[in-house]
Amino acid sequence: MVFDGSFSSELGSLNDHLVMDPELQLDVRHILLNFRRYPCVMASDVCQMYLKILMHPDDVPYQHFLFRFDESEPIMEYQLNRVTFGLSCSTFLAIRVIHQLVLDEGSSYPKASVALKDNI
Repeated sequence: MVFDGSFSSELGSLNDHLVMDPELQLDVRHILLNFRRYPCVMASDVCQMYLKILMHPDDVPYQHFLFRFDESEPIMEYQLNRVTFGLSCSTFLAIRVIHQLVLDEGSSYPKASVALKDNI
C-alpha cells in the first residue's frame, strides 16, 4: 500500500506537517560509481523494507487513516504500526534503521556493516 503524503488540502499536505529529518542516504552518483568497483552487487526493493519496520508504540496513534473497500460499506478507521511508504519521513526512518543495525550488529558482520554504511 502506498500513501500520497503530498496530496494537498486546504490545510496543506501531510508531508508539509511532518518533520523533515536530514537525508541519511548517499547521493545516487556515489552509489552508481561504487557499483563499478565490485564484481558482484545486490539490489533490493526498499518499499518492501518499510513494511518490515515496526513503529515505536508512542508514534503509532499518529498513523490513522480512513478507508472502505466499497462505496456501499461504511468508512472504517485503521491504524498503521509500520513505516508508511509515501511519506516524506519514510526514507529517513528506513535508512536510520539500517544505521542502527550496523551499530548494534556490525562487529559480528564487519564486511556487511561496511557495505551497509558505504553503499546505501
